[in-house]
Amino acid sequence: PKYARQGPTGLRKALELFQEMKSKDRLEPTLSNFSTLIYGCAKAGYTKRAFDLYDESLRYFKKPTKSVVTCLINACAESPFPEYGLERLKWLLTHIKVEYNWQLNEIQYNSAIKAYGKLGQLEEASRLIQEMLDNDVMPTGDTFNMLLIGCASNRDSGCAIALRVFKRLKMYNLEPTVVTYRLLLRCIRDCGMGSTELLEQTLKELPAMTSFDQRLKYKTKQKKGSMKRYSSNFEWVPLVSEMGQSIKTAISEPQVDGVKAIQVVADKKDIADHSNVKNPGNELLPISDMDHQTLPNLLSNDHLDLMTRIKSIQFDKLVYPYQRLILFGGTQGFLGAMIRDKCKPDAKTFSLLLPCQRGTRENYLEYHKLAVAMNVERDLVYYDQLIKSICDHGLVDDRLDLALHFVEQMHLDNLRPNISTFEALAGSCETWVKARRLLDDVEKCGYVISSAMVARLLWRASKSMNFCYLNNLIDYCSKIRFKPLKHQVENLENLRLKVNDLILKQEKNGCEGKSNLSEKSIKDFDRFQIKLNSWLKSVVLEKESHPWEQFKVDTSSKRDGFRAYKEYFRTMEQLKLKGQNC
Repeated sequence: PKYARQGPTGLRKALELFQEMKSKDRLEPTLSNFSTLIYGCAKAGYTKRAFDLYDESLRYFKKPTKSVVTCLINACAESPFPEYGLERLKWLLTHIKVEYNWQLNEIQYNSAIKAYGKLGQLEEASRLIQEMLDNDVMPTGDTFNMLLIGCASNRDSGCAIALRVFKRLKMYNLEPTVVTYRLLLRCIRDCGMGSTELLEQTLKELPAMTSFDQRLKYKTKQKKGSMKRYSSNFEWVPLVSEMGQSIKTAISEPQVDGVKAIQVVADKKDIADHSNVKNPGNELLPISDMDHQTLPNLLSNDHLDLMTRIKSIQFDKLVYPYQRLILFGGTQGFLGAMIRDKCKPDAKTFSLLLPCQRGTRENYLEYHKLAVAMNVERDLVYYDQLIKSICDHGLVDDRLDLALHFVEQMHLDNLRPNISTFEALAGSCETWVKARRLLDDVEKCGYVISSAMVARLLWRASKSMNFCYLNNLIDYCSKIRFKPLKHQVENLENLRLKVNDLILKQEKNGCEGKSNLSEKSIKDFDRFQIKLNSWLKSVVLEKESHPWEQFKVDTSSKRDGFRAYKEYFRTMEQLKLKGQNC
């Protein structure tokens, strides 16, 4: 069991021992053997092997256990191939229902909701919520967390759907946890706000989601007895099913190109009476021009005040994560909502907040200041992520200078840079001089130049279209016999095609412009093409292995055991014949 829980290497070792146990030792596997291995395969995303083990277990045992069913559902969720995972999940749920008349419990329902959500089937996840209610299984905070995982799979409108799910969680008097806020941050970071219709519907329903009368009625009924005593006509049950229906509606809505600015305003009299915020007027302000004190916060319960603030937002500008975070009060507003709900921000929370920061020097310094003030654990991972973000997305003149500032902060926290820190710094090397100095420093510190570092240098040189830099890098790659991956070679080829087209247009138009290349850049590009062709002819590409290749176990021991048995049997037959002849 200990090997199956130790990651990919341990899982392979466990599968090898399982194979030896059956082929060499001739031992019959136990239910515990199958349960542990299926758990390990599910965690590693080895879906095919998990179901093969399940099929094999049915030859020894009549019925699967609850833990095995839960692990198989999670194996579908973690599959690297969504279509295959969805096919296996549908088969499993049908199989256990038909063969064993299986009734899913709360944990299994939550796992299935997560699986459908991760596999891009939020409508199926909402259907399972209705099935839970029909079977008297009450949704909990974990159920909503699973739905938020599914929202993160909807890249177009997942952020708006996640907000709706979060508001319903609060309405049903369920307390959000740190995990809930982390998942909401994932949606802000990775997903868009959706169509105009979805945004209008989401904003209009916000006041009802936090109506004092609704929540007071729910709390009063909750105190009268256990939730299990409430039947389907209890008032809050239709609201839960409505949540699933609203998700289904949001998923099916067509996306509209060019989302226009939305103004959702309550009655003007009420706003004038209740809001202390200065009305910004009818002019819609760009997001970057808004003062921190005037930022809206969709996590707030004061939606009358929110409607006044939100009408100055241009929703068609919500393209980047930091712009979407502004709708949630910005960094400080989001963290304030967490503290209000008694959820202490931790290192993982700040890790998710980092991509939602606008890459200015002031924002990075403020981000670090908040981490110190909230006593967040600042280890090597924290600093490596911060430095990498600065080097890749920093909107500063000298990224390396700002990154080195945080290297000094590492020393103040009694930490020392390692190879991953140097890999992060590689993204800031915009010239060969800086790159060469970094490579020398890595070797002086006793580290080996990693493939990840060389790959990041190639990425930065390609992005800046510095062909003199690229020529020197290709020479260096040939010297250390660096094996590029297929997608890295494709990026270099795409760069070559892009610049060739640019040169052709420049020669055709014959006009000067900012996008035009200088004569020196064109000469460097010509040398780059020659060097690239020569390098690719001599280099062997690093093969991108199949995700399940690392877990495959050699079954030759089983064949060898059978061959040895046949050889032993043949020898015994020959000795027997010789004895008869004598």
